[in-house]
Amino acid sequence: MTTDTRQLIPGITLRHARQSDSQAVIGLVTFVHEEYRYEMDLDRRDRDLFDIPAFYPPSQACFFVLEDESGRIVGAGAIKQISEKDAELCRFYFYPEYRARGIGKRLLDELIAFARTAGYRRLILETHTDMVEADRFYRKHGFTEIPVYSGEPPEYSNLAFEYRL
Repeated sequence: MTTDTRQLIPGITLRHARQSDSQAVIGLVTFVHEEYRYEMDLDRRDRDLFDIPAFYPPSQACFFVLEDESGRIVGAGAIKQISEKDAELCRFYFYPEYRARGIGKRLLDELIAFARTAGYRRLILETHTDMVEADRFYRKHGFTEIPVYSGEPPEYSNLAFEYRL
C-alpha cells in the first residue's frame, strides 16, 4: 500500500483511509443511507467501518477517502477481495454537493486501476434500484447488470453489476 496523498481534482484530495477516519466515514455512509431511508447495521453489514485496515488489507483491498480543502471526508470508495479473480466495489459514497462533478468517475478510475494491478479480472457490486443515480453511473461507465449475489434482503440490495477488467 502506498501512503500517498494526491489531488484528485482541484480542492479534492485522494488518500488511503486510516483507522482514525472511521467515524467520519461512518458519518458519510449514515448520511447517504438516511437519504434513501436505509438503516445502518453496524453489528453486521456495516461493521467493517469500525476497523477499515483489518477489513481492507492492502495486499487484497483498498479503501480510499476524498477530502476537501478543510480536511473533511466528502467521499469514499473501496475494493475488497471476493475470490482470486473477483473483487467487489463497495463503500462508494459522496455527500450530495460532491456528486455530478466528475469526482465519482475519477475515484472509479483509481479503484479500477487498483483492481487491475492486484490481478483481479472482474469487479462486482450491489446497489438498490432506489439509487437511480448509482444505477445510471455504473451503466454509463461500462458496468453490466448481473443477478444479485449477496443474499442481502431486497430492501437493501436488489441490483448488481459487473465490470470486466
